Amino acid sequence: MDETGNKHKSWRNGIRVRVILMLGLALLPIGLIAVYQTLSVARAAERSTEMALLAVADRAAQEDRLAIERAFGAGDMLGNVVGELLDDPAICSDYLRNFVEREELFSFVGVMPLDGTMECSSDGTVSDFSEYPNFADATARDRPFIEVDAGAPASGTSVIIVSYPYYIADSFAGYVTISVPHERLDTSSLDEKLRSDGLQELITFNDMGIIVTAQGNREDALAYLPSDWNLTDVDTTRSRTFRATGADGNKYIYSLVPVENGQLTILGVWNASVDFRNGAWYNRLPPALFPALMWIASLLVAAMAIYSLVLRHISRLRADMDLFATKRKVASTRVTAEMPNELQVLNARFLEMTDAIVREEARLEDMVREKNILLKEVHHRVKNNLQMIASIMNMQIRTATHDETVENLQKIQDRVTNLASIHRDLYTSPKGGRVDVGELIKRNVEQTIELSPIDRSQLDLRLDIDSVLLLPDQAVPLSLLAAETMTNAVKFMRAPVDGPSVLDVSLKSTGNTCAFKISNTTESIPDEIGGGVGGKLIRAFATKLGAELETHNQDGLFTLSLTFTVAEFEIETQDY
Repeated sequence: MDETGNKHKSWRNGIRVRVILMLGLALLPIGLIAVYQTLSVARAAERSTEMALLAVADRAAQEDRLAIERAFGAGDMLGNVVGELLDDPAICSDYLRNFVEREELFSFVGVMPLDGTMECSSDGTVSDFSEYPNFADATARDRPFIEVDAGAPASGTSVIIVSYPYYIADSFAGYVTISVPHERLDTSSLDEKLRSDGLQELITFNDMGIIVTAQGNREDALAYLPSDWNLTDVDTTRSRTFRATGADGNKYIYSLVPVENGQLTILGVWNASVDFRNGAWYNRLPPALFPALMWIASLLVAAMAIYSLVLRHISRLRADMDLFATKRKVASTRVTAEMPNELQVLNARFLEMTDAIVREEARLEDMVREKNILLKEVHHRVKNNLQMIASIMNMQIRTATHDETVENLQKIQDRVTNLASIHRDLYTSPKGGRVDVGELIKRNVEQTIELSPIDRSQLDLRLDIDSVLLLPDQAVPLSLLAAETMTNAVKFMRAPVDGPSVLDVSLKSTGNTCAFKISNTTESIPDEIGGGVGGKLIRAFATKLGAELETHNQDGLFTLSLTFTVAEFEIETQDY
């Protein structure tokens, strides 16, 4: 609890937290849109990078691709003319030899009919390919294809064999085969720029899964292929890039470019650690980072604005309110130009309210002080009047001639004196109109014993009286009841033969309950209160207190006791 009596609230209930949460929720859709757009741009950039890798791979393999395309073009052209030359193999061979001499890229050209006997070739030899292992499959294809022969019979070197179908009378008649030696392709080294960009290897393979060309040794190129790849099962119908782990255990980026309708495929192998996103360092950051930072920055700006425009002024105003509530001090709060108009009005109203409250409290304090003075004056006058009545009665006692008259007047005088004592305590008491009944009962016991003929040396007086504050409506009947019971106790007290007389008076208060008890040694008082004036007064005072009297006389000890509930002050309707 703080000094204002309020429980400390959780920080989650603060206006700053709530506004930030609401602004966060309000800005969240915009942030999500920004993230989506940023991711879209990143995906587009990644796609552009992929297209760039495909283009670079295609450009890097341009020489290989052009050589294959030239071979396909030559096969298509020769297929249109050799059908007319096959009837004379010598002329056909001369034609092909002249063609090879003009084309430095090719080392051999031959025409292989479906029976496998090649009679027309650039080297003039006759060869039988019918027993060639893949001959049956080749003649069944009826489409161009590419093969690799590590030791070609005609040249004795590793060559790329391009076979292109030719037709006679629109019927498939065989293949024009063209050999391109690997040594005539410049595949010895990659461009340094491409190597710096991360290109590790550039491979071409045919639709049968055979590596046609590589920048290095074709056997060594197998280590760069994905570890789970089988070249015969690769989808070569579309260009794409992907990441995978090579057979050598390293991670690579692969760019796959099919050419010649998938009969030849270019595979670029790139170092996976190379970042292909060009530009400044921030291009390498996660795409969602900038929208997230913008969202956080917006919340911070909103929080600063709320604190600057609202919270700091409200905090100061709250501190002023706490100071006024606890110490009734008005801080020197002044309206400043920095405060928003609404808060300036609120601050002005607070100052007006504090001024009105201070003035009203001062007026009420004056009224209460005036009322207390008047009330004390009333009690003082009542006390004086009662003392005057007691004095008059004392004068009357001195002139009385009968003992019974004197005794009765003295009893009345004692009762009036008790009332005067109560009113004296009321106007001298600083306890808000309450009377210390315990003090009154002690004083009454002492006065009664002092005026009685009892020998103090033969009296065992036991007092156990608490300080009990009661309102006049209960203090008057209780003190008068105590006085009457004391008078009866002294009147009927008899000393036992084995010791002094006993007088035991107690007043105890527990919570909102008060208990009074008086006991004395006696031999003549009955179990019930007598029917005289004193007994009637005792019963009347008990009724006024809302208590039940209990009396009993046992072994010469008479006891009277009562218990009642202490009344609280109640404001009557007419007091408003």
